[in-house]
Amino acid sequence: MKNKFRIKGLILTAVFSALLCVISPITVPFGAVPFTLSVFAVCCVSTVLEEKAALSVILYIVLGALGLPVFAAFNGGAGVLAGATGGFIVGYIPLAVITGIGAKKAKSFWGQTLLSLIGLAVCYIFGCVWYFITTGSGPWQGLTVCVFPFIIPDIIKIAAGVFCGRKIKKIIAQKR
Repeated sequence: MKNKFRIKGLILTAVFSALLCVISPITVPFGAVPFTLSVFAVCCVSTVLEEKAALSVILYIVLGALGLPVFAAFNGGAGVLAGATGGFIVGYIPLAVITGIGAKKAKSFWGQTLLSLIGLAVCYIFGCVWYFITTGSGPWQGLTVCVFPFIIPDIIKIAAGVFCGRKIKKIIAQKR
């Protein structure tokens, strides 16, 4: 019986990594940092998989680093991770961890959304620090380019990701 649950977990990890690979490249060009659905996808996956979500995100990042076109605007390769926006991609890992903890510990939509917002703040820190390092920009310029235009859309994406993840999680639970 334990192997059955382990296999199901591996399958869900792979399926949700694939979901990240399909949704995350969808991009609306917007300055130096593109507007993507990655935050939505990470929050949705993390709400469903809870603490195991980080594995899906890491697999997604590895696939992208190996060259699969799964990052914004269907880009891939280690160069994307080393580029100006690579810190945001790496920041999806703590976003997944914190959102996954929220999905496990906080039972309400609002509690899960609040923890996801904390995860987003950590993701922003990873992304901004990396952006500052790679571009040589100052904090104000980096925040103006990388954070301020995205706050409201990312809050909406987080709420939508948590909402969809909760619905998917209920469907999966009913299929057991």
